[in-house]
Amino acid sequence: MHFFRAREAAEQWVAGRPDIAILTVEEGCELARARWVEPAADPPR
Repeated sequence: MHFFRAREAAEQWVAGRPDIAILTVEEGCELARARWVEPAADPPR
């Protein structure tokens, strides 16, 4: 995970890396919550 001051800086870093996505902090938190927090709150039976 990398943090950039500006979206433009992130876009330059990502150029040529097709397997990388740029997310806002809010989007990253939402993704983490959906991937790790919510499944942990409802474990399989």
